Amino acid sequence: MKFLNQAEIAQLDDRERSIYEQSLKIYRDELLVERSREREKREYLAGMEALAATQEELANLKQQFSQIAQNARKQGMSIEAIAQLTGISKEKVIELL
Repeated sequence: MKFLNQAEIAQLDDRERSIYEQSLKIYRDELLVERSREREKREYLAGMEALAATQEELANLKQQFSQIAQNARKQGMSIEAIAQLTGISKEKVIELL
């Protein structure tokens, strides 16, 4: 798109000026849409990175709980006692073992 300076715009008749202004509006709208898409893409990617970090943290916690449950079981604790100590269900303790 060619941008006109004020002197060039002043030389346009009403019809030409209207066409020029309409093309400027379309250009600006397209620019805003593109910027909005870029912002949404950045926000989406940031959200995905946060989700991945959260999933990694959950996997680490599960591994830690599993290790705690295994160590407690080796020390002779019952599944019920491990569940009560950790606050997780007996079924989950069995899964972790």
